[in-house]
Amino acid sequence: MIRGPVRGSAARRLWSVATGVLWLVLASCADPTAEQPELSRGDRGADAVVRIQQSAMHTRHASAKPPVRCEGCHEVVGGEYLRARSWQCQECHPAAPLAIHATAPVDSAARECWSCHDFASASERATPCATCHAKAQGTVPAIGPHDPKTPNEACGTCHRPHQQPTMVTKACESCHREPVSGHDKPGIPITGCGSCHGYHEQAVVASGRCTNCHRQSRARVPATATFPQGHVKCVTCHRQHRFVKTEVLGCRDECHGKQVAISESKVKEHRCIGCHDHHDVRASAPLSCETTCHAQKISPKHPRDPVTKTRCIGCHKPHLGPGAPLAVACSSCHKDAASDRAFHQGARNQGPECRNCHKPHDFALKATGVALCLGCHGERPFSGAKTIRTYVKHDDCFACHGDTVRHQPAGPRATCATCHTDKASVVRKGHVRCVDCHDPHTTKQQNACATCHANEAGIARKDHRTCINCHEPHGGSQKRACGSCHASEAATAPPKHQQCTNCHDQHSTLVKKPCGECHADRTTGVHAPVSCSSCHRPHGPNGPAAPPVCTTCHKDLPLMHQIPQHKDCRSCHRSHGAQPYRQRATCLSCHKDQKDHEPTAALCIGCHNFGGGT
Repeated sequence: MIRGPVRGSAARRLWSVATGVLWLVLASCADPTAEQPELSRGDRGADAVVRIQQSAMHTRHASAKPPVRCEGCHEVVGGEYLRARSWQCQECHPAAPLAIHATAPVDSAARECWSCHDFASASERATPCATCHAKAQGTVPAIGPHDPKTPNEACGTCHRPHQQPTMVTKACESCHREPVSGHDKPGIPITGCGSCHGYHEQAVVASGRCTNCHRQSRARVPATATFPQGHVKCVTCHRQHRFVKTEVLGCRDECHGKQVAISESKVKEHRCIGCHDHHDVRASAPLSCETTCHAQKISPKHPRDPVTKTRCIGCHKPHLGPGAPLAVACSSCHKDAASDRAFHQGARNQGPECRNCHKPHDFALKATGVALCLGCHGERPFSGAKTIRTYVKHDDCFACHGDTVRHQPAGPRATCATCHTDKASVVRKGHVRCVDCHDPHTTKQQNACATCHANEAGIARKDHRTCINCHEPHGGSQKRACGSCHASEAATAPPKHQQCTNCHDQHSTLVKKPCGECHADRTTGVHAPVSCSSCHRPHGPNGPAAPPVCTTCHKDLPLMHQIPQHKDCRSCHRSHGAQPYRQRATCLSCHKDQKDHEPTAALCIGCHNFGGGT
């Protein structure tokens, strides 16, 4: 800090310069990562002088002819050198006006020359634009380098900071020599590189803008053309800047090199574009089998693939890997079987395959009647299958299974009712399959109720777990009323609460719905936040048998509430209403002698205050 006048000796002048510039550097906003001397207010003596001398911009000004004195740029106030302002710089540099930064706010540091020309740096070069513009500057968004490979490229290639106009248009082709094809046809709304590319963004951003035109122009491309984890962008298949058909990448060039289509070496139509539409690769292919080539070669009875809803690829996977079978196993769709051999035979997985009995495309049985049964269940059983004659009345297969072979245990259900008419007449829908509970050959119960009714068994309370205590086993109907066990609750339940299952889950006995589902008209009003059980009980023996008096909760009511004639709350209030009866007519129902008192007053409570209350 300089106090008093500047002395005449060379040493004192040098010390004054050092101290003044020192304060200038401290106040500047130079990039902390730039190469510059470390200066602080505590630096004194020869070291500070050396650092000042290393400042390139100060050295340039001090060595000018004639040399620029410190007072030529800095005002001296109270013996201190103030930071130079841009208007002071322009007194000597009129040819370098604030052009590109002239639009910055008046109080912004961007309007000062030292925001770019750092007088504390060891270099005369201006601070790189990215030092500030890598982040948003007020209303100016963050600006990245035009080429990410050269982040410090000269912005002056296109921008002129001290001239008008501040931007010089430069043809993209002057740097980018790669030709563009496919976008130069008549009628295509492309006006230049800027139609796809932003000047201050990475070139790859343009690859996400194709749909801006191709969903609207004559080269319409559906939304199905791109999708995650596949054809993410158009340039996944189209070469950048070369958008003609002959330049499109082949399906196996980079992505699907290991994909092998079924029988493609023999059938050329099985190659990629024989089934897939270029711009709808996922939805088009599953339909192509039936609509183009194989429409008459498969039975309409064939089940459809659960995902694509088509038939052929339900069994024949289009992209086979090495060693894959021509068709998938029947059991891959028919989940009742663990394998193609387990569907009819059972768990040992040694029975006949599906195609031993069925033709693969029309599913017709190769034989019918008892001949198929005797092949496995005759006197010489197939793969260990045995003749089932364990119950004298169940020794005729066709009596239960009919004259067509069915998958064990999927025999016709109507045959049970042929004999068991008493049970069939009352059986409920979920119990129609007798074999779900009974062994079909011994008729013994083989599965407990919980096998099917696992949810009910899991939540049932301990004294509700023996199902037949309450249910008839075939019809499933309730054979005992709840009140036969819950006598006190049934005796104290109000008339509309006597059907226990209206409120309780019959297995867990938990309340399954709130009071408001039936009493919807009482879910609003002043008592809505209060639990219904505070005043009511659904049944006994616990809880209030009748609603308690209002003053049980509403104590110390003020003002007009204290009048004895006002003690009957129900005269003016509704238990479940939103507000008390405030109408004048309500008051006059008791105070008939006051009907002519202030006849124009809409409400009595305007003068006769009841106040609040808790």
